Amino acid sequence: MPYQSTPTTIACDVAEITQLARRLGDYFTQLQEITIPSENINFGSADVLSAYRGFNVDFTTRRDILSVWLNETPHAIYTTRDQFIHHEETSIEAFEKDKSTYL
Repeated sequence: MPYQSTPTTIACDVAEITQLARRLGDYFTQLQEITIPSENINFGSADVLSAYRGFNVDFTTRRDILSVWLNETPHAIYTTRDQFIHHEETSIEAFEKDKSTYL
């Protein structure tokens, strides 16, 4: 009996991918709206002020890193989605041209 391969299928839920990218964009917007008090507040002691300054630096650093990720990732998701759609359409066209072609 000749070998028969099972066709490989790749699925991409375009609506789900689009929704994910939009949610990440929304998170980016929400992150930009978060504010913390400035260091000029009277905390009552040098130790508390010092701890707050450390927190402020950590928060700012982490917010900046997450902002970059939340800003760039939706673009990558949209690119991946668009490439998938293009390659799927190209594959369908090729298959329709010659239905006897084994993939």
